[in-house]
Amino acid sequence: VFVGTAGAISIFNSDNSVFEAIPYNDVRITYASNIVTVNPTGTFISGSSYYVQVSNTAIRDAASNFYAGINTTTDWNFTSPLPFFRSKAAGPADWNVVATWESSFDNIIWSNATITPTDINSAGILIRAGHTVTVTASVSADDFTVDGTLTVNGGQTLTIANGAAVTDLTV
Repeated sequence: VFVGTAGAISIFNSDNSVFEAIPYNDVRITYASNIVTVNPTGTFISGSSYYVQVSNTAIRDAASNFYAGINTTTDWNFTSPLPFFRSKAAGPADWNVVATWESSFDNIIWSNATITPTDINSAGILIRAGHTVTVTASVSADDFTVDGTLTVNGGQTLTIANGAAVTDLTV
């Protein structure tokens, strides 16, 4: 495949607003062999849905035939995955402090979390063996495993949500 002659590859939020429109000849789109790679500068929001549209002049083949393009909301759509969370250090640590957590989209490569986990922003939460985490402000969790120690301060509530996970809490 090769760069076309006009148009764009556009990513839309599920509410039909433009997330990012990338001109056909922008460096954020690369063409190699039979693969087109789109690398937007924006950051997808975990758990949010998107769709992609491709102008019918943005991509062509070796014979200069143009790709038909995509102009629907359903042909190329996706939902950005939710991250997994795990406790970062032995603690004691505060559930409601970002520094308590690491996050990962594949459960293999971990980095410092940028938010604290809840039932709606995580694919799974783990308090690791030997770690102690204390809930200091009410929170909801789902797909939650406690291999270490969990403490809930007086006057606070830890709600175990009945979410999509088969098992909501493992201790």
